[in-house]
Amino acid sequence: MTKISVKVPKHLSLFSVFFNFYWVILAIVVLSSACQSNHKKPSGIIPSKKMTSILIDLHLAEALVLESRYHSEDTAKVEYAKLEKDVFKKHQTDSVTYAKSYQYYAENVVELNKIYNTVVDTLSQREEIAKAKEEKEDSLKNLQSKNKYLKKTDTTDLDISPKEIRKNKIKEKNKLKTSVK
Repeated sequence: MTKISVKVPKHLSLFSVFFNFYWVILAIVVLSSACQSNHKKPSGIIPSKKMTSILIDLHLAEALVLESRYHSEDTAKVEYAKLEKDVFKKHQTDSVTYAKSYQYYAENVVELNKIYNTVVDTLSQREEIAKAKEEKEDSLKNLQSKNKYLKKTDTTDLDISPKEIRKNKIKEKNKLKTSVK
């Protein structure tokens, strides 16, 4: 099982990338299903929660390809096809079942709208978490670069008890006082 993880760069907003995609899909779905009645869910359709997870992973794969900025569109398509195959493998499905399920949800606007609301919310939340983590890492790097002597100390290695540390500080202060006099 391949795990797909994407670090969102500062210049790329997943929300902005998928926001337009979401509305285009929604408009197509509304127009295509406006004259159709509700159908019962046929067998072999991916459940909505699993479909949501698949769509999230597919959009992350697409963002990864966009972020890579391949010089050739063909290379980008080949790379996306590999990632798409990995996503289907991860979710134990195939492209035919996915296409059939996507068609079903496209014909049922309410369900697709719920799925894409969750997809957009999840991607936005992941982006916020990634930005917060990146900002935290950047601030730590800045702090370390400003003070080259800043080091993490592991107090478990110290053989001196806190009581002895206080005694030593008091002795040092007393030495300073006596040397000043």
